[in-house]
Amino acid sequence: MKRYGPNCSAIFVALCLLAPAAHATKYVNDEPVCEIAPGQDVVDQGLGEELSARWWFTGQGSQLIPYDWFLYLEQADSRELFRQPDNIRRYGYFYAPEGGDFVREINPDGLPVGFARSVDPKDQQSWFGPTCSACHSNEITYQGRRMIIDGGPSQADFWQFVLDITEALVVTLEDDRKFADFAGQLGSDSPQALRLQMQKVAQRRVAFNERNAHRQRIRYGHGRVDAFGVIFNQVTSAAMQAPQNTRVPDAPVSYPFVWGTTQADRVQWNGVGDNTLSFVGPIARNFGEVMGVFGRVDIDPATKKVDTSALYHETRVLEDVMEVLPPPRWPSSFPPIDEAMCRKGAEVFKTHCHRCHGFLRKENEFEHYRSTMVPLWEVGTDHKTAVNAYGKVSTAMFEGEPWLGSGPPLGPEANAFAVVGQVVIGSLDKYLYDIAANMLMPENMVGFLEHARDRGLLLSLPGLHYKARPLNGIWATAPYLHNGSVPNLRQMLWIEERQKRFTVGCTEFDPEVVGFVQTCENASILDTSVPGNTNVGHLKTQQLGEEQRRALLEFLKSL
Repeated sequence: MKRYGPNCSAIFVALCLLAPAAHATKYVNDEPVCEIAPGQDVVDQGLGEELSARWWFTGQGSQLIPYDWFLYLEQADSRELFRQPDNIRRYGYFYAPEGGDFVREINPDGLPVGFARSVDPKDQQSWFGPTCSACHSNEITYQGRRMIIDGGPSQADFWQFVLDITEALVVTLEDDRKFADFAGQLGSDSPQALRLQMQKVAQRRVAFNERNAHRQRIRYGHGRVDAFGVIFNQVTSAAMQAPQNTRVPDAPVSYPFVWGTTQADRVQWNGVGDNTLSFVGPIARNFGEVMGVFGRVDIDPATKKVDTSALYHETRVLEDVMEVLPPPRWPSSFPPIDEAMCRKGAEVFKTHCHRCHGFLRKENEFEHYRSTMVPLWEVGTDHKTAVNAYGKVSTAMFEGEPWLGSGPPLGPEANAFAVVGQVVIGSLDKYLYDIAANMLMPENMVGFLEHARDRGLLLSLPGLHYKARPLNGIWATAPYLHNGSVPNLRQMLWIEERQKRFTVGCTEFDPEVVGFVQTCENASILDTSVPGNTNVGHLKTQQLGEEQRRALLEFLKSL
């Protein structure tokens, strides 16, 4: 019986024979210094119109609902279209600036930033769903000016959006007038066939919500999601037809900022994503992400072959954009950075922060860097994300199969990441030769050979730690800590001021505290007394005096 494993293994072994000759990747960690760059007050962060548009509107294979349905679906309690801009903005999503020819070309129906059309390679059906920038782009306003922070953490309420679009779909099915109008707008020549298709899609959406959103013991609200928990449920429970693997996704995290991701040796809040496995690592990471956000995943129980709607070439486009995505600069419309205090802050950072976070001068922002894995006992922040990822699930249909095609046989249970990795690597089978060809390219081969020589061929498994990384652009990434439980940088440093409850979802920026204001419409409340939401830990600044904290805050603005 043909498996993807032997093919992958043969290629990996052949490449590994060359490993001793590999030149080491250069990992940069500069001495901290205050560098105040020219301010930036434009919507374009430096990518240019075409790359920004590709980041905003390149579909990756997500299948929330059929594309044409989104164009004509009404809100559950209204005759207004669901995609009406005021409704979309209510969730915290926003729109691209007007006037861009390439934006109009790639996004002809005027979708909000972060949503796109994807065509399923299996049957050529077009679907609507989120893409990378739905979670990793943000809108900041300040005194009437607007900035889009590409790669920054979204402040949108993703789960409420999903719940409401599901409700709109269900209500349309139940309301004869809504359904008739909907079918008419679509130009359906067979309303009964449309109804049957809608029932199937609605059942899938409701099942997703029951597995994830409706099982939450904790409200995510704006700017957060338990991404690992959802991916685990979608892959190890739904796709593998193993309902015993369904677990409560109760460890929401803030969407991480993604500039510098392709240069990192590890990705994800707990560092589980080994990024040194050049080329194949990012592709696998993106395929796993698509599977968690409504991507189709079909597994043949007999052959264990995996077919998915995740789009290989499109995910490569998104990864290529991320590779050149620069950190945002402190805007010139904000109060200027105090240079003298910034220089003092660089010294404070060098003494108290540099060991974990490292530092990249602006000239080296696109260089490779090593992350620091800080154990839970040291950092002291909320434990749930790390602990949940450490758990095991049933391997179900994969029991006895070689892990990732070349590893030891899987037992009855394995770490959830190991099982997800089994499915993700299996889905790459059809792209094997292109992956191998790309790994043989000089810029990719060095990282691959280093990985094979130093870490072996298997993917990393999670540990009880969180990742610290260089903080370039940190000013634009509120709220803080991995679970978004601290609203601004001031409260990160002045620990005694940390709020127990605060508002999330506003866009107006407060440069004094380096975070968002807490008064606006359609926001949500984050209660840090709830497990998974706690704002404990990261306490080193307790030993700093007032002047040192002020200097450090000024330095962090300059990054």
